[in-house]
Amino acid sequence: MGLGKIQPRGFTLIEVLVASAVLALLVVLLSSATTSTLSTVRRAQSKIDQFGAGRAAFDRMAAALSQATLNTYWDYDDPSSPTRYNRRSDLHFLVAPGTNGGSEVFFQAPLSDGPPGGLLNAAGFWVEFGSDAAWKPGHVGTERYRYRLMQGTQPSADLTVFSQPGSGWTDSLKTIAGGAFPVADNVLAVVVWPRKPAAQDPVGSALTSDFSYDSRSASGIQRAQLPPTLDLTMIVTDEATASRIANGSTEPAAVRVAFENRFQNVADFQDDLREVRAALDAAGINHRVFSAPVTLRESNWSAAQ
Repeated sequence: MGLGKIQPRGFTLIEVLVASAVLALLVVLLSSATTSTLSTVRRAQSKIDQFGAGRAAFDRMAAALSQATLNTYWDYDDPSSPTRYNRRSDLHFLVAPGTNGGSEVFFQAPLSDGPPGGLLNAAGFWVEFGSDAAWKPGHVGTERYRYRLMQGTQPSADLTVFSQPGSGWTDSLKTIAGGAFPVADNVLAVVVWPRKPAAQDPVGSALTSDFSYDSRSASGIQRAQLPPTLDLTMIVTDEATASRIANGSTEPAAVRVAFENRFQNVADFQDDLREVRAALDAAGINHRVFSAPVTLRESNWSAAQ
């Protein structure tokens, strides 16, 4: 007797409903995981974008400083009545007090386009608070007052470091006519710390006690020579925070308070930086700190005076 044909069994309604529910749950879980991943990526990218200009400004400043030169030579201390040889230089390296307890730095370096060892430029970096009216195109938004990192550059043909005594030549660098331009907005402070390598100078006070440095000093260990290294620190905020705390042409009070009486003594640097960050956090000011040692390649440090 032949076997009868077996009829295939279909899915019941309950099985179809269960399978659909499981599939829907998997779709929801996959969608949730994808959304969460995209959100994380967007937040990370947003943080990168927020501080990208600050990072680029820090790298630009470090690269320029690393090329600083003085072209030091030895000559009589007094040509008309010589008593000894002294280090001499017609160029100048200067670190002076700046905005928010930070530093301004001015120097000469071969920054012009072309091969290494090219034409000599005078350069300076400093932080200032002010309007962007002089920089932005007229059709772009409204006037904004911000802290910003500025750079001044003089070409070889216009160098004033030879003709202006003391630090007077730096004043011309800080004007638009003298070559000043903004590098990045929302840079709250820059601290430049001249020092020997940390292994030789753990406290960092061998060359300066207050972050200042003047290679045109009439006497002293700074005269006519570059420091071996600079500890460079930059504190930046983001545009969303800067816009929120903006107070027109008046500097934001929370920023002034956070930096008040800071960075006056190298021995207190780490404590000052920690307290500044705590004050900015307490005021809800989103910020980032960039820091790195910069080796001055042209430095030929000597303790001899």
